[in-house]
Amino acid sequence: SRCWFCSWGASQFSLSGEIGMVESVADTQSTRVFESAIDRWLFAVLISPFFVTAGFGIYLLIDGQADGAVILFLVGAGTMLLTAALAIPCRYTMTTDHLHVRCGITYFRRIPYGKIRSIQPSRSLMNGPALSLNRIAIATPSSVVLVSPKEREQFIEELEKRLSAFSNERSGEV
Repeated sequence: SRCWFCSWGASQFSLSGEIGMVESVADTQSTRVFESAIDRWLFAVLISPFFVTAGFGIYLLIDGQADGAVILFLVGAGTMLLTAALAIPCRYTMTTDHLHVRCGITYFRRIPYGKIRSIQPSRSLMNGPALSLNRIAIATPSSVVLVSPKEREQFIEELEKRLSAFSNERSGEV
């Protein structure tokens, strides 16, 4: 668990007390978490199987077919649990030298800053750990990872800052 004040306060106030982002090497040493944006239409698609099976289950219950209704309720609940397990949490964590991408219980990827070749906005329909089509394509030598942080511009700015600090550190230019 992170300290809310420590993570918020350190990045919001400069030494002079003015509100703003602290531009320093120390700022790139901290961990920053970006949650995924979620498109409303995608949310509706993800939860619709539960409501469809629940609706048919209620119909079967009213029709006197309790066994069929129970089966449909269980299928709906199982579908909802599986969907949640595959999609929650969906977040992107920047650490000192890596971008960690997590989506549900099955997708976890650690991308070293030194492997990132490009960052660009995308609206690709390709599969990725992103719950919105307002995405960012992060290219590495072996793949492209699509992410969709809520704070898209801040994410790009922060990642570019960390990439710059990382390359300066590696070349000895602190």
